[in-house]
Amino acid sequence: MHRLAIALLALVTLAACGGGSSKSSTPPPSSGGGGNTGSGSTPANPPVVVNVSAGQTSSGVDINVSTPSASPAPNATMLGATVVPAGGGSVSINLSNTGDVVHRGDSVVIALLGDGLSGNMTVSISGPPDITVDTTTIKGFTSSNNKPGISFQASVAPDAALGARTVLLKNAQSDITTFTGGLEVVQ
Repeated sequence: MHRLAIALLALVTLAACGGGSSKSSTPPPSSGGGGNTGSGSTPANPPVVVNVSAGQTSSGVDINVSTPSASPAPNATMLGATVVPAGGGSVSINLSNTGDVVHRGDSVVIALLGDGLSGNMTVSISGPPDITVDTTTIKGFTSSNNKPGISFQASVAPDAALGARTVLLKNAQSDITTFTGGLEVVQ
């Protein structure tokens, strides 16, 4: 019983001290990966990309997924794109859960639909910087079946790299939703 009390006291002391860190006037050595090197002399491993899909398991890695701040959490589930009509005007966009294509050199209107989406989100597109989002055109809308959405105009460079892109949407609470690979640049 006496040993158990000493062991518990030692654990409580370590927890209260935050693991026994100390202040030092010399900075820790850089690991090159931007990670924390800790208090030991061995640098932390650089970050490694881990790809997982629904139903898969991974071992030997820590994956931290935080809870969304907004309710409902943003979740882009459909995407569509159409060419901006000459002279402007309204457009009709067919949205799909598989995304859409855009052509090199086109000015397009892109729309996404899903819970938690609004015109107050920031928009970015992954990949090379050859698709420019016109941030002044970001607007929220409600579909005919009362789902919230977001639309914006973008310009695709005439020499844009071919292939799939991911549209990233971020709300004011820093919740992010993506439509992964849903915007494909074609000739």
